[in-house]
Amino acid sequence: MRIIKYIANYLTSSRIVGSFFLLIFPVFSLEFYCVYTLCGISDILDGFFARKTKSESRFGAALDSIADVVFLIIASVRLLPHFIMICPLWCICAAIAVALIRIEAYICRFIRFHRFAALHTVLNKLTGAALFLIPYFLTCGFITAVLSAVCLLTVLSSLEELVCVIKMQSLDENVMGVWNVKK
Repeated sequence: MRIIKYIANYLTSSRIVGSFFLLIFPVFSLEFYCVYTLCGISDILDGFFARKTKSESRFGAALDSIADVVFLIIASVRLLPHFIMICPLWCICAAIAVALIRIEAYICRFIRFHRFAALHTVLNKLTGAALFLIPYFLTCGFITAVLSAVCLLTVLSSLEELVCVIKMQSLDENVMGVWNVKK
């Protein structure tokens, strides 16, 4: 039964290993999509298993953040050159604006609470899912509509995170949204 206690951390670790496999396979190949999908599934399941087995821990949360960053960096390095070729200028400008808002929220959070931590709001989770799904839509005829929806969602979630950080009296990484901030 001991292995059940660590299943969440094993899943999170598999995302780190899988991320490095994304460097090996050609972008948009079947192998790339399989590994990319498995990384996404591990991100969903690790938190689920941590809660179900009551094995949530600071280590697990830190490992999850590391796995998210590793996956994000590697997937971005592999996918961004392809996105830049198809993205309209307004989409690139929106991505830069979102990055600046996120950086501001992280700096604000660090100044106020002396920690770098991501908030797990509903909008942030939806944004993560939407961003993750973009590569599956690259070959469809309505990619501009998909990018428009994702841009709107990322702007809203970034602004919500900044407002949450400003309103919070103490850091609550698991706040559901701006309506749920404890004053």
